[in-house]
Amino acid sequence: MTYENFLAVITQRVQEEMGQEYQVLLHHVLKNNATPMDGISILKIGEKASPTIYLNEFYKELLDEENLNGIVHKIKRIYETHCSQMEFQVEEFKDYQKMKGKLAVRLVNYMENQEMLKELPFRRFLDLAMICYVLVGNVGNNTASILVRQEYRKIWKVSEEELFSQAIKNMPEILQPELKSINTLIQEALSGEEAASEYEYQNGEIPMYVLTNTMHFYGAAALIYPGVVSEFAESLGEDLYILPSSIHEVILIPRVSDLEKHVLEQMVQEVNQEEVEQEEQLSDHVYCYWRESGEFTL
Repeated sequence: MTYENFLAVITQRVQEEMGQEYQVLLHHVLKNNATPMDGISILKIGEKASPTIYLNEFYKELLDEENLNGIVHKIKRIYETHCSQMEFQVEEFKDYQKMKGKLAVRLVNYMENQEMLKELPFRRFLDLAMICYVLVGNVGNNTASILVRQEYRKIWKVSEEELFSQAIKNMPEILQPELKSINTLIQEALSGEEAASEYEYQNGEIPMYVLTNTMHFYGAAALIYPGVVSEFAESLGEDLYILPSSIHEVILIPRVSDLEKHVLEQMVQEVNQEEVEQEEQLSDHVYCYWRESGEFTL
């Protein structure tokens, strides 16, 4: 079965499974870094919104007709789980006063997301763009969010300046920063228990620290939290290299003399090509943070 046939058949089968009280719609979506994705939304008659269930990974599971029925039932269970665990109401989304405390910012690559950015309020940061989203809750092991489009901002009747100001203000509270050394993370993985992160490092090793948020969700944006990077640099007494590991975290390295920026950039590029999914990639460039000026540079 070709992928195009799979999309058509699975949409029809899910519609038959859900019955006439529901409408099943197929969507073609460009995700982060222009990654193409296909998904369906299941709308109960009278509803205006529903989470999108992406189908690309399900196609990889397709082996035979019997397996297709299993995929249909799995999609139905995902939808039912979403409905039972989501506390989000579309009418509430129109009320800015109810949504503003859930606003946050994420970072994406500016050049790789030109089409998406045409519809979104954004601010430039290095070779990246800051965009806003609403953190609407958790579904199972996943975090649910909605990108803030220009049309939503206009419904809320707020300026872009107010939107970003509120989102950045929220973030240290709703997505608290987490900064730990690689050694600490390894220790936690081995012991299964949380360990205190130590900022001291031994001569002769490359000290590396992972900056994210406590939910590990779009955690690279912790870079723009007021005071987080500056206070860390001051605690070490060093300028910093910043390696964009993914959209969910960055790696901070003290800018010591035996490290060269171009070598680190080559490492980031190789990891992106070999290890990081296209949708998860942030940038191929390494950034610098200068302690005295408080500036980030490429």
